Amino acid sequence: MNTKLKLPYYTPFQKTLYLDADSLVYGSLDYYFDVLNDAPVLYHGELLTSGDWYMDIAAVCQKEQLPWLPKFNSGMFLFNSGKEAAAIFDTAYRSLQNSAAYGIDCFRGNMLPDEPFLAIAFAKHGILPTEDHGRFSYTLINASSINLNIKKGMARFYKNGCIVHPLAVHFCGRFGDFFYRREKRRLASYIDNPLSRLVSSCFVLIRNFVKRPRKK
Repeated sequence: MNTKLKLPYYTPFQKTLYLDADSLVYGSLDYYFDVLNDAPVLYHGELLTSGDWYMDIAAVCQKEQLPWLPKFNSGMFLFNSGKEAAAIFDTAYRSLQNSAAYGIDCFRGNMLPDEPFLAIAFAKHGILPTEDHGRFSYTLINASSINLNIKKGMARFYKNGCIVHPLAVHFCGRFGDFFYRREKRRLASYIDNPLSRLVSSCFVLIRNFVKRPRKK
């Protein structure tokens, strides 16, 4: 988790897309980079002013003099390299060092989540969630009518009362374990399919033949 809050210092790229390891991609991710444009950070979520989400939202807003906090899943986000993004992640890291003051609950035993610290940083820097039209990464938490087929590039399900068609799906541990295992088997069968390997080999041979220098 400390590593995630230091990502701007590790990436060698101008634009970086972070995905949790238990995510699968169902389409071209170029769309996300187009939406990122020049923004320091891009994420999808909802704004909260009260309620419980790892912490007492209203209490933290009052403590930090914030109008809202974004609720989101950090299984995917994008950021541009530069001082602005680095400052946002630095704010999140400083919040982590002061975690006891926020009353943030641990999960999976004794692990602190990174989302509330990033949320505090996004709110302090005024970084609003993006409107993604159902194309951003989604988890399967509270999802229904799930239709996934990674071989066909199909991802469609109901989430928060809406139909979403995410380009990446974050399976998020036990919530999507059955679907994750099934999709991994589908992906493995596609990659290891003997016919696919034969077709790929033929394309390589044809390409090498076409590119072979011709004698004059």
